[in-house]
Amino acid sequence: MKLSTHTKIADVGEVAAAIVRQFEMETALEKDAFLSPLMARIKKDGEDLTTAYKKDRFSSELDDLDRKRDNLVRNLGTAIEGYSVLPLEEYSTSAKALKAVFDKYGRAIIDENYSAESTNIKSLIGDFSLEESKAAIKALPGVSEILNMLCDAQGAFDKASDEFTRATKSKGESATAIKKRVLSEINSELLPFLKAVRKSEIYSSFINVVNGEIEKVNATAQTKKAKVAK
Repeated sequence: MKLSTHTKIADVGEVAAAIVRQFEMETALEKDAFLSPLMARIKKDGEDLTTAYKKDRFSSELDDLDRKRDNLVRNLGTAIEGYSVLPLEEYSTSAKALKAVFDKYGRAIIDENYSAESTNIKSLIGDFSLEESKAAIKALPGVSEILNMLCDAQGAFDKASDEFTRATKSKGESATAIKKRVLSEINSELLPFLKAVRKSEIYSSFINVVNGEIEKVNATAQTKKAKVAK
């Protein structure tokens, strides 16, 4: 049995981590001349794989969160502009005051890079939090709600951005390249060795855990593959 090449990157990382944890509990194997250096490589590559995967995942998440805040900036501008042209003074007067504030930034901020856009959105929210803006916002139904959603969206973006920064501190290979190496370490080195020593009692518990982890993940990968094929 081998670890399926269809196994997702995150699952390969989890299998590697599980195998390493079990090996570290097998004190009788720690001085094995073949296993010890191999497990050290699997541990390092598994950790690198997890880091690279997080980098890819957080990059995608940042894109999604950026689109969300972009839409809210557009919605805020549209709402204010709509109120400003209404032939109702109780709305238009307040809207024109807010439009003057919004226009200092404009929809163009969504075309800035992530950092510049974050700075501008935070500044925009800050300006709308000033006392002179609060009364105008209160007079326009929906504007306060959009601002709250924009504030939440910016907070979520900041959190994901921090996670992305932590995940990219160490430059390295792509998750796909590291996954290929971990699969090779497990399938071409570890499993043939364990097969060769399977009759030795000292390796039995380690072999059982390795086989169990691989069977579990392979079953999941096969199920997902079958669903895609339907």
